Amino acid sequence: RPYSGTHLTVPPNLSLLGTMNTADRSIALLDAALRRRFAFVEIGPRPDLLEGATVETEEAVLHLDTLLRGLNDAIRRSLGADHQIGHSYFLKVARAAPEERLAMLELVWNNQVLPLLTEYFYTRRDLLAEILAPFADESQGDLFESPDVAASARLSGEDLVVALSRI
Repeated sequence: RPYSGTHLTVPPNLSLLGTMNTADRSIALLDAALRRRFAFVEIGPRPDLLEGATVETEEAVLHLDTLLRGLNDAIRRSLGADHQIGHSYFLKVARAAPEERLAMLELVWNNQVLPLLTEYFYTRRDLLAEILAPFADESQGDLFESPDVAASARLSGEDLVVALSRI
């Protein structure tokens, strides 16, 4: 009963869906309380939704599904499955017109995925350097020595596609 004293009814064909990010451990008590009261379905990253989507340059062809699998394999090894990157980041790239995909990839990588990885590995620069090793350029030296590991991975154009295709 709401405060008004009138009965509240919910139609039988109504389903309520909620989403929750399991990587955020600050809500552990809320998570436990919700799990006791509701059914949960885990929905993980779906690289198959990116199948066939590519970003092509003269030097390389980047398969978005392969990129997501490679990134998530590395993340799972370092931090566990709860920190995997979702396919929705790269759906923006896949759904862009082929001539706009490179610009969208630059935006998604440099402004969304890379900052997320930097946050995930805030206290473990060495693990971030391992994941971003394909971005290392012989002229840059060792990524482990760089004060800002992520800066080495802020690339654009051909360089970005080549580096990501090596992950």
